[in-house]
Amino acid sequence: MSEYNITTSLFINHVYYWGDPHRDIFLGPESAKNLNPLASVINHDILFTLHSDCPITPISPFFSIWTAVNRITKDEEILGEEQRISVEEALKSMTIYGAQLNSTEDFNGSIEENKIADFIIVDKNPWKAQPVDIKDIKIIKTIIGGEIVYDRNN
Repeated sequence: MSEYNITTSLFINHVYYWGDPHRDIFLGPESAKNLNPLASVINHDILFTLHSDCPITPISPFFSIWTAVNRITKDEEILGEEQRISVEEALKSMTIYGAQLNSTEDFNGSIEENKIADFIIVDKNPWKAQPVDIKDIKIIKTIIGGEIVYDRNN
């Protein structure tokens, strides 16, 4: 993929929702730990995003980030510890990398001058939160095009 500049979007929620049966029934422990191999993708310099495959699993970017960072299954086991990624890489996969994958990085994906001002305000700093708490981060406000379109307090 790297050699041919092929990008990918990984169904990371698969690790949480179906990681246990893949480990125990379908793939076995060795193969299952490479389910959605994020660290390998990064190590091979492959552009990637994360997705929830909605409606298969709910849309929740912080849950997907949590799964990428922790790789915890429904049975509360870590599946493929060596495939975990940093909070920063997971956040980039939902923002900057997504814009790059869609060839829209000139006008979105990051907060910069002359770009669309789409962003959220959250109740906890994801870089400072405990990794296991990332899925519980709450959105306080959503700003799209410079306008507040959601305010939790109103």
